[in-house]
Amino acid sequence: MMELNGKRNKVDCERPIHVSSEDVKKALLSRAIEARIPVLRLELDYELMSLHDAIVSGNAVERERVKSRLQDLRQEMLMYEMFSQKHAGGTVQK
Repeated sequence: MMELNGKRNKVDCERPIHVSSEDVKKALLSRAIEARIPVLRLELDYELMSLHDAIVSGNAVERERVKSRLQDLRQEMLMYEMFSQKHAGGTVQK
């Protein structure tokens, strides 16, 4: 709602808000990503500690499992970074 006041008259203008389903999807996805990133960082920290423990103990099987999990988490984080750059108007570079 917008009011314009002139010398003698007052004009009320209403503009309809157009929100597409694509806008709603982007907003929901963006909120989901914002909520996931702190959890993802905690998971990365935990897996890094697990990798350290596996290296110190010499457990090659656990070390490879953790490295695989870290790779998956890294890919997820990169995907989120590309999404936020793309939807924030930035350019995505490889």
